[in-house]
Amino acid sequence: MRQEKYFLTSSLSLLSFLLCPAEAFDYRFSGRVENFSKIGFNNSQINTKKGIYPTESFIDIVTLAQVKVNLLPKGTENHRLSVSLGGAIAAIPYDKTKYDINQANGKIFGSIVENFIGGYHGYFFNKYLGPAYAGTSQSASYHARPYVVDTAFLRYDYKDVFGFKAGRYEANIDFMSGSNQGWEVYYQPYKTETQRLRFWWWSSFGRGLAFNSWIYEFFATVPYLKKGGNPSNSNDFINYGWHGITTTYSYKGLDAQFFYYFAPKTYNAPGFKLVYDTNRNFENVGFRSQSMIMTTFPLYYRGWYNPETNTYSLEDSTPHGSLLGRNGVTLNIRQVFWWDNFNWSIGFYNTFGNSDAFLGSHTMPRGNNTSYIGSEISITTRHAGMIGYDFWDNTAYDGLADAITNANTFTFYTSVGGIHKRFAWHVFGRVSHANKNALGQVGRANEYSLQFNASYAFTESVLLNFRITYYGARINKGYQAGYFGAPKFNNPDGDFSANYQDRSYMMTNLTLKF
Repeated sequence: MRQEKYFLTSSLSLLSFLLCPAEAFDYRFSGRVENFSKIGFNNSQINTKKGIYPTESFIDIVTLAQVKVNLLPKGTENHRLSVSLGGAIAAIPYDKTKYDINQANGKIFGSIVENFIGGYHGYFFNKYLGPAYAGTSQSASYHARPYVVDTAFLRYDYKDVFGFKAGRYEANIDFMSGSNQGWEVYYQPYKTETQRLRFWWWSSFGRGLAFNSWIYEFFATVPYLKKGGNPSNSNDFINYGWHGITTTYSYKGLDAQFFYYFAPKTYNAPGFKLVYDTNRNFENVGFRSQSMIMTTFPLYYRGWYNPETNTYSLEDSTPHGSLLGRNGVTLNIRQVFWWDNFNWSIGFYNTFGNSDAFLGSHTMPRGNNTSYIGSEISITTRHAGMIGYDFWDNTAYDGLADAITNANTFTFYTSVGGIHKRFAWHVFGRVSHANKNALGQVGRANEYSLQFNASYAFTESVLLNFRITYYGARINKGYQAGYFGAPKFNNPDGDFSANYQDRSYMMTNLTLKF
């Protein structure tokens, strides 16, 4: 009888808590449905032998939702504790690439779209990388997962002095877009109206994507292959993670940051970033200037020696289709001006050596990402990313990213835009030029791009984005689109000859928030 009474009392207490959570806690639910389309203007036939590919065309529908629950009672001061959970699911009603034929063998190549909308290649990114005719055990099309739980984390903050996150959450790391699987902690011992000192540590053991044109299951960004290991065997990999330590000192409009990124047994990458902002609280009235310079100095391990091939596992690897080497330098300069509702930006990005081999190939410097977010009408006036444009607009057959992070490549870009009530516009131009390496060998590709972007907010919850782009890519001798092995400068059959490929396209994106 006593046990029954105890059970009844406990049940009533639990029921009371569940039925009346608003009295002590609060929660917020948000989400959106997006319709995204990309129409490629190059409809050439696939020829994997010669590295000839079209630009993909497809339409998708993505639903994203998230709930955040504050775990401390309302009115709690100084402390904040919350948990968030969310995910995304996608459908592809139209995919022009699904039945494309490979002219090199006459077989169906299969969907390239399912490589990034539902992309799944195993945790170590070593599975299901083949075309449709490779069969169910190797083709990405047979293993697509158009859903992902991209948000599942606990967050704690104390006064803006100390805090941490742990789980899966939206990354705010300079070299990562998407969601991080890991943890981060910050400590801010000093903060006044004009000065601030902040220390930050983050660790990543996976990256996932949940955007309107990317649904990607989490994968290890920098897996390490054991000595003598087989890349196709997941048991031969170890994920030591990749990590970062940053120290930021802020004084009025100046931010000075030193950072140190590292992946055990793979690379160490110290660097610094300076940002000067004349008007941090700019609200589209008056003048604002924001200047940034950033450098990264990656130092690579050699890896283990393979006597059969006379190569080292890391030093002689070929990220981005170029030899890794032992070191490199990345220089990133960006200047943005605002006058009321108008803005102009100019930027330079230069890789010396294969300096973005791991940071770039697996995570990419954060850009504006307007092609797959576009959920705010003010996107053309905000340049929060390290790079002031969206560089994810190459053909999917060549990895989607443009040439900016290729080895020994100089990129210049500029843009002008404005916002007028519910309408925003943006004109952008870019030139990427491949330089020669220490051996006199020219880099992978020269690219040219000119685009027009427009956005219109029908209401606060319904937005439309449009983009049309000219994009030309000249693939240099020794390289191929879709091929990321060692360059073949001496190829007698001409399959690695220089060629020009059109990557022009049109994009639309309709967003409904709820």
